[in-house]
Amino acid sequence: MSGEDSIPIELYLFVFGTVEIRRADTPGNISFASETWVGTSGLSRRDITREPVSSGSVKETEITIAASSLSAYVPGQPPNPARVTIIRVQDTFSQELFDGDIASFGSGGDTGEELILRCESKTGSKLRRQMPGNVCAPHCRYALYSNKCQVL
Repeated sequence: MSGEDSIPIELYLFVFGTVEIRRADTPGNISFASETWVGTSGLSRRDITREPVSSGSVKETEITIAASSLSAYVPGQPPNPARVTIIRVQDTFSQELFDGDIASFGSGGDTGEELILRCESKTGSKLRRQMPGNVCAPHCRYALYSNKCQVL
């Protein structure tokens, strides 16, 4: 990584369909893992952890980024798949902080110059799925192995 090594830097890999966009929360470009990450001022995130009643804890994050940074790739609804991976880098150490789907996005700021991406973890999106996916049930109304059940 080139740049300031003492300050932690967050790298954002956005994937919209087949297009990958690399952004960094720095004023200048960063080179990391043989890739160039474009420095983007005003890039920030806020972690959200909510506790649904029946499905446990779900990790979400909200990313705010200048609309001009992603406008060519987000004309309306993000294509499927729309994903983001966030990596924190400091000196020679890197750690994946978040990897998940972009669930929705909206405009922010006074004039709508910002995009607010609402992202949820892979686990969170799976926990929101209605269960069961396929209903498997017997064709009779008798309890298994009861007197009227014909299963021996």
